[in-house]
Amino acid sequence: MFFANSEQAVDQEMTNICSVRGTLTAVDPTNSGPSWTAIRGEIVNHHRMVIVTFVNPVDPAEAHSCVAFLASNVISEKCLWLYNPWGNVISVAGNSPGANHDIANGLGVAPINWNICQYTTFDY
Repeated sequence: MFFANSEQAVDQEMTNICSVRGTLTAVDPTNSGPSWTAIRGEIVNHHRMVIVTFVNPVDPAEAHSCVAFLASNVISEKCLWLYNPWGNVISVAGNSPGANHDIANGLGVAPINWNICQYTTFDY
């Protein structure tokens, strides 16, 4: 887990620590639904964790990555669980949960509305 002061810094850190080949997919409001479906599918179908990067829309220089580690594709309970750098487990529910998510970045800190901006899948 790591935190950086920009999306580029997060990308560089991920490149530095990951020795496996990864595929980066940019996410915006037009493809957020299919992106969440792809992330869940990677976990459920291939048993692989996914790195999901969020950016603060109020301060685009602030970004962080979470590890998506558990998912359900059952129609009535589609859900994804992520672990963030502050030790919080986040649940993202729904078939098309959108691009904006309230995520707390520390104990006693109010959630910030973060935008998903990319995810990375791995070949291992």
